[in-house]
Amino acid sequence: MRKETIMMVEQALPRKRYRKIIPTVARVLTEQDYQTYQGVIQTHEGPKAFLPGDYLATDGLGSWPIPVETIRAHYERVGAVDEEGYVTFLSREVREAVQMTESCVIDGLAGQPGDYLVFGHGSAWPVAREQFERSYALLDDPA
Repeated sequence: MRKETIMMVEQALPRKRYRKIIPTVARVLTEQDYQTYQGVIQTHEGPKAFLPGDYLATDGLGSWPIPVETIRAHYERVGAVDEEGYVTFLSREVREAVQMTESCVIDGLAGQPGDYLVFGHGSAWPVAREQFERSYALLDDPA
């Protein structure tokens, strides 16, 4: 169902290019975190699995896991570790996204009409509208 949903969205709506404009603040998820959360973080969009060594990102709206490979490949560390173990990162990549007109579920993550479907790292995932619009800036305007 996941590929079919993504393909339908791509055919119906043109992707636009965005850059993440706010820093990502994250800490390493430990074995203790894995035990405490049973390997799953509840995000705005739904449950998201993680492994020890992945990162827990947080902002004023919620928390979500980021695989360690994604942090290494697509983020630049720009701050020192704070007393709680959090570090500030900036994303180095441009992502494509579309604003969804219908609800969808991709890999267990739910998006509502008005939310965004973000494409990156060979995958796609829904992001709540409020969080997306706080975090991303449009790079090209089709007009």
